[in-house]
Order: sequence, then structure tokens, then C-alpha cells
Amino acid sequence: MNRNFIFSIMALWLFASCQKVDISEYIGDNDNEETEGYELTFNIGRYEISDFEDSGANSNGAKGQMMKTRKAASEIGTVLNFAVFSGEEKIKTINQKSTDENFGSFTIALPEGDYHIVALVHSCSGNATVTQTDKITFPSNKVTDTFSHFSDITVSESKSIDIDLDRVVSMFRFTVEDAIPAEVEKMQFYYTGGSSTLNAESGFGCVNSRQTEVREITNRGAGQVFEVYTFPHETEDVLTMTITALDANGGEYAVKALSNIPIEYQKVTSASMPFFSGSSGSQSSSITLYADDAWKGEIIYQE
Repeated sequence: MNRNFIFSIMALWLFASCQKVDISEYIGDNDNEETEGYELTFNIGRYEISDFEDSGANSNGAKGQMMKTRKAASEIGTVLNFAVFSGEEKIKTINQKSTDENFGSFTIALPEGDYHIVALVHSCSGNATVTQTDKITFPSNKVTDTFSHFSDITVSESKSIDIDLDRVVSMFRFTVEDAIPAEVEKMQFYYTGGSSTLNAESGFGCVNSRQTEVREITNRGAGQVFEVYTFPHETEDVLTMTITALDANGGEYAVKALSNIPIEYQKVTSASMPFFSGSSGSQSSSITLYADDAWKGEIIYQE
């Protein structure tokens, strides 16, 4: 190597040590230098499965085919949580709010290798806690309409990746058929049998939870609708629920207990019944149901 070149580099090094000058522009690229990795752009959305086309039955009595359309993340939730795992170790986290620019799209850099990724879109008051892929919790253990994705990826080049999310909750929809008295301020739903913690690998709930949801009264006329969510443990599960009408002081105005409520993965379970008519205290009832297509299906309760 040229002796003058060596002396020049040494002089620059000494000068930089005293003046804190960046000398990288004077030194050639090092092919062995470690880089951040390949750039991956993720686009988060989901496929919406519509009802069968109303195109009539064919000669075999079958209906048309189901249609699929993509929905943006902003149409299904207000919070996005994304995590990358290398083995059991979480190495990357991205959290977005629906008010952020480019909600549902982001770019990260990863070295070449194999990884697990988890993506969640929900509407909780804050971010989900994703420290492991098989036990994800949400703020205050509240469950909203939630969409999830888990998969393995191999990184060997820069590319764009579309992530499709699946709905991973069951919904219980309760319609009050009678007018809500002026003394009632809120409706409380206490239920067991589901889970407020998600296993993203399986898409099902992974603990036995006691869930409590309180809903404000927005319509005192007959037909007020309330909706609560849970992660079912399997494709089918059963809830036990106590619904309490609360007055302004938090006292019980009326109570109804529902037992053996079947719920199903990605389906709505609907109950419609009088809550206040002819009563001023606790009631208990058992209900039967049948299933019908909606959401991805709907279960209708009838007393």
C-alpha cells in the first residue's frame, strides 16, 4: 500500500479524534460491514366475505359464490399492533393509531433469516401487550372487534408484503325490546366462558376470563342494542351472562341471567327480549337458538 496514503489516513484519524469529525466519507465501503438488512413494506388489511350473491339457485339448488373484497385497516379498527419474533425473542414492534398518517402501512428492515410475525387491528383504548405470540393481552382486559394475523416469513430480499387479517372474536348482541326507564343510566354485562386473552398462533382465546363490560344508554326507546365481544376458546364455546341495569348511583335496577349461551368463532350471537316490562327485580331464563348466516354467521336467541 502507498506509504503516503497510510500517512494521510493516520493524519485524518488524529485530526478526527481531536475535532470529532466524521471521516467515513474518506474511507471506502467495507463489503463485510454489517447492515440493518432488507427493507420490508407491510400493508395491513383484511378480506371481507360477503353473503352469497342473490343470483338464485342453479339446477342443483346451490346459490352463487361468495365474493371477497379487501378492507383497509382504518375501516376495521383504531389501533394497529405489529411484532416480529426471532424464535422466542421479540425484535421489532410497530404501533399505529388510526389518526397516524399511512395507518396500516409501514416499512421495517430485517436481516436475512426466518421470523414469526403477529399483526392485530382492534379498537381498544391502547396497545395490546405482545410479549409472546400465544398469550396476548389488551388494555384493562377489554375485548373489541379484533382482527389478527400470525405467520412465518423468510427474509432474503427487499419486498412488499400484504397481510390479510381474520376476525378472531365472537360477538353477543343484546336488544332490549321494551323502553328503558329514566332511572337507568347504564347496562352492565358480566360473563364467563370466553377469554380476554388471545393466542395469535391458533386464533382462539387461551385463558378462562371473567369479563365485565358497561355500556351507556343512548336510546331509551324500545330497540336499544348493546354489543360485547370475547375470544372463544374453540370454534364453539358457551357463555354464562348476567345483565344488570344500573341507576345513577351504580345500584341494581333490574337483572336478567342468561345461561348456556352458545357462541361461535367469527359469528354474532343475538338475543332480543323485554328486559323491564312487568318486572322490577331479578329474572332468570334459559334460551334456545338457531344459526343463520350474517357476519360469518349469526345465532338467534328466542325465549
